[in-house]
Formats: sequence, C-alpha cells, structure tokens
Amino acid sequence: MKTIFGVFILTASLMHGTSHAESIGYLDQVSKKLTVASSNLTLGWLEIPKNILLTSTEQNVLTGVSAGLFKGVLHAAGRTLGGVFDLVTFPLPSESIVKPLHVYQNFQVETRYGPVPF
Repeated sequence: MKTIFGVFILTASLMHGTSHAESIGYLDQVSKKLTVASSNLTLGWLEIPKNILLTSTEQNVLTGVSAGLFKGVLHAAGRTLGGVFDLVTFPLPSESIVKPLHVYQNFQVETRYGPVPF
C-alpha cells in the first residue's frame, strides 16, 4: 500500500511540475505581449522623429522633414494600431506584427510589419 501511495505522489508531483512549467511559459509569453502592446500604444508617436532622422540621414534634411514626417505619421499609426491588436489578442501567445518590437529598440532600422500570426 505504501508503494502504491508513493508512486501516486511521485506521479502527481511530476504532472504538477510539467503543468507548472507550461504555465510559466504561457505567462511569460502573455506578459511580454502585454508589455509590447502598452509600449507601442504609448510610444508609437516616437516613429515621427525616428523617421525624420532616418530619412534625413538617407536623403537630405529637406526631404527628411517633409517625407520623413509623412512616413513617421504613417508608421506611428501603424505601430499604435499594432499595439491595439496586441492588446486585444494578448491572451493568445503569438508574435507581434510590428518589428522591431519597441520603437526604441533599434532607432536606425525602419519599422516593418509582418504577417498576422493567426
């Protein structure tokens, strides 16, 4: 009887450990997605100076101020809408559609939008 009880306790603890490890992975993914969503919602406007700077560096200052401003407004709207999408779908662990994940991650790279992960 002690052996059966010991095997039962061992099996239950192993099953609990696996379940706990899976839930930590899920919680990490969901919290990361929620953090990215809140960052993109609140800091999406930083795409405007980022794109003015990028376009000024690639072209010239006049083009940077005009075309960079236009691109920045479009990317700010795209990043903010990406943040809304991530906020709405944060319980589903998936990748964000906006790359880089945060506007401040790599200021020298233009923002890209990937496929919808569903």
